[in-house]
Amino acid sequence: QNTAKEEEEEGTTGGAAGGGAGNSSSQEASAAPNSTAAPTTAAPTTAMPSEAPRPPTSIPTLSLSPTSSPVKATYRPGELAVNKKGLLLSTGLDVRILAKTGERLTYVSSIKQKYEPKNRFHPEPTGRKSSIKFHQYPDFGATFSVPLHLADDDDHPHLVEGGWVYVSNAEVEEVGNGGVGAIAFDKHGNALDYRRVLEGTTMNCGGGKTPWDTWISCEESGPRGQIYEVDPFDVQPPLKTVLGTAHGGKGGNYESFAYDIRNKTIPRFFVTEDVKRGPIRRYTPHPEEMDWDEPLGTMLHGSFGTMEYIILVPFDSTNSYGTYHWTSDLMEGRANAYAYYPLCEGIDARGGTLFFVSKKFKDLFAIDLDGNTWRKHSTIHGAFDGMPDQIATLLDTDGGGEDGVGNGEGE
Repeated sequence: QNTAKEEEEEGTTGGAAGGGAGNSSSQEASAAPNSTAAPTTAAPTTAMPSEAPRPPTSIPTLSLSPTSSPVKATYRPGELAVNKKGLLLSTGLDVRILAKTGERLTYVSSIKQKYEPKNRFHPEPTGRKSSIKFHQYPDFGATFSVPLHLADDDDHPHLVEGGWVYVSNAEVEEVGNGGVGAIAFDKHGNALDYRRVLEGTTMNCGGGKTPWDTWISCEESGPRGQIYEVDPFDVQPPLKTVLGTAHGGKGGNYESFAYDIRNKTIPRFFVTEDVKRGPIRRYTPHPEEMDWDEPLGTMLHGSFGTMEYIILVPFDSTNSYGTYHWTSDLMEGRANAYAYYPLCEGIDARGGTLFFVSKKFKDLFAIDLDGNTWRKHSTIHGAFDGMPDQIATLLDTDGGGEDGVGNGEGE
């Protein structure tokens, strides 16, 4: 964990370094990302949906007790008992080194060839290397299953049926030397390809997946920091979103991204900012700018959506629970963040609850998205001893289903 540093500039913040960023880079970026320009047309006349005032709802809680019918599991998160290849792992985990900064990846599997029948693979010689070196300071990332229409596309031989792509941010401090790298795998987990899918950016730290399987990469680079939508399969060019350009577009130390689309007529998108006065942002696209058939390049790129900031109102002096509302006043949001949840990084939305982590005081917040209440929990005690500043859902399964996830004991 790096210590965050902050400088105030005309109501914005800048200069924070977090999540394991380094101080130097020898890698040169070859291209700047594309960006979109706001249209000059007048705002659509359809009114934005509004929230009616509501009385306080029940305070959200986290269940810390075992399930009613626990089963024996071989994976025990936080039980750091396995030391392998220089890494300390939880019980039940194994490790394989895929890539190292400054080195070319070794491809050890097969890649689809144009002259072969569909979905047949031609073995490549073991030891074939990637054309470029793996990026510096790899940070937050995610995996994406290869869609069938791309696996059948001979224009993208690195994308094969049953395979997936892992994207990883490059949190490089030198201007223009950050970005996002992507490793493509076959269904057996063998690397087929490595390439850069976003270049020309700086301090790409956190981010998150969209509901339509693109990657959101957040720059943590102060006044110049922006938020980009990236195609992990490298079919469409990256685009700058409006998530980091609201209220003057001066940028920020953006960190992580989450969404709540249970009601697709009013989708909500959330972003954290890793500074002491970094509010939780909520973006709602304008109804006339939403396109669920073609969300890439449209949903997070409109000109008339609404950006709001959460305001927590504690019930008592412990600041451990209370009510909340949203405001369009950025400075009010910054003041509230400084008072109650400074230096936010990880964020996730599941089952009607928004979770986010404030690393300054080591707190996990649970926000009831269907009501107007919240509760705070300490991360100081527990399996990870207060260290996490990121959160994400790793496995979302009830065990042994079609996803093939189980606990190693037949369950």
